[in-house]
Amino acid sequence: MGSLAYEKLGVRLSEQLHVSREFILHLLGFVTLHGLALLWIWIFLRQHDVSWSQGFGFGDAPARSIGLGLLVTAMALPIAMLVIGGLVTALLRAFGIDPEPQRTITLIRENSSLPQLVVLGFAATVLAPIAEESIFRGVLFRALYQRGYRAIAWVGTSLLFALIHRNLAAFFPLVFLAVVFAWLYHRTGNLLAPIAGHCLFNAFNFWMLVAPPQWLEKFLNQ
Repeated sequence: MGSLAYEKLGVRLSEQLHVSREFILHLLGFVTLHGLALLWIWIFLRQHDVSWSQGFGFGDAPARSIGLGLLVTAMALPIAMLVIGGLVTALLRAFGIDPEPQRTITLIRENSSLPQLVVLGFAATVLAPIAEESIFRGVLFRALYQRGYRAIAWVGTSLLFALIHRNLAAFFPLVFLAVVFAWLYHRTGNLLAPIAGHCLFNAFNFWMLVAPPQWLEKFLNQ
């Protein structure tokens, strides 16, 4: 779809749904990008006559894999957000750089209506983890690792994962978490493990934006 047609569709939907044009355009872009990623994976698996369960190990101890994903990510979150994120933010501010929030974060802060928050929350905590883990860990990491490019599998896919989020302050925390997610997939052989961890990470961030506890908000803003 051309950019002009995309803009017109966004304007039309925003008028019909009585929501901001920016919200509609961002949502369209988000859903299109992640939806196309899932469609490509579906086509890829179908061409190789492999099901999602066979391709990504969904049937291998799913409960244990999800539990491990949640547990490991819960332990990694303070390191990523408070230690690494805090050091990066302090370093940027020392050089006079004020970290800019991602566009999604700005939209969540500015759109307080319940329906919009539900849509954004679903996209961020469900759609994004499934699509991104399928691409980065399920396809890229696994393909590179199996072909013997192990350093690129671990480091390269983690750097690429952080780069696509286009946020300087979040870059190194995301690299760290990407390595954690890759380890979860490597350890369990089940993509549900990193998906669960990614869902937890995004859900925590969403919660912090929508209804952060005062003590934690004060600590992060210090």
